[in-house]
Amino acid sequence: MSFLWDSNILRHYLDDHPLLLENLKKVPRRNVLLPVIVAAEQFRGRMDALLKAQPAQLPRAQQFFRQTQEVVHRFELLYFDEQSLAVAAQLTVRSAQQNAEALRRCVACRPSHRGASYSNHQKHRRLS
Repeated sequence: MSFLWDSNILRHYLDDHPLLLENLKKVPRRNVLLPVIVAAEQFRGRMDALLKAQPAQLPRAQQFFRQTQEVVHRFELLYFDEQSLAVAAQLTVRSAQQNAEALRRCVACRPSHRGASYSNHQKHRRLS
């Protein structure tokens, strides 16, 4: 079984959440997948911080960007396939947050990952 992380779970991982780290010991790393949209959200946030940082804040913003690169690199990214792209094309105009959530679910519906567990903040306690 694969576990698909959302941005909240990844954020807890970045913060070294003790319960998440403890429970991760029970799951092979290859079974934890990041939808590409989750990685994009993380990078967008880090890039925005770099672009908006004052000179004194740049080293810290750069450090966070590098940390995110290293963490995302540890996981397999789950990319859109034809089926998930077709579903994405059918999305109606919504808020950016609703579209991001729908896109994460599109990636999760890939036939090769049927039975995958999609983690959100509420399920974090059970899966992590």
